[in-house]
Amino acid sequence: MTLAVCGAVSACADTSNTPASQRGFFGGIGAAVSGSDERRAAGLEQSATDAERKKQQLEARLGAANADAARTQVQVQAAEQRLAAVRSDLQRQKERLAALRAGSPSGSSAEEAARLQKELDALERERRAAQDASTAVTTATLRNLEERTRAIGVALDRLGAV
Repeated sequence: MTLAVCGAVSACADTSNTPASQRGFFGGIGAAVSGSDERRAAGLEQSATDAERKKQQLEARLGAANADAARTQVQVQAAEQRLAAVRSDLQRQKERLAALRAGSPSGSSAEEAARLQKELDALERERRAAQDASTAVTTATLRNLEERTRAIGVALDRLGAV
């Protein structure tokens, strides 16, 4: 008979979505017999576990994003410093070339001075373009500018020795 009463109580009390505080006595008995409270608790625990796992994943992604941002900032600053060094070198080379030209080089020296002036002008344009895009400038571009600037320095040394 007890089983029949419990079956009747559980059939009458739909407790799957009703909070325990609103079920009353028979609703509580029905929830105990049907196991809906345990299923609901298990579902809530699984939701909490999923939310915690997602939170940890998001925190890890945030940490990685912050590390990438810091690394990128360091790279941008390094690129800006290298571009500033190239700018200084180019300025010194322009001044040196102007002084050499003032010394009236003639013949092949004048041709070499004109070629160096064109190369310096081209390098200056490329440096400005790289400066404008300093967040996207590549290491290869910086290396190319530095190597070409050194090559002009060597050519100026040869021109000055003539």
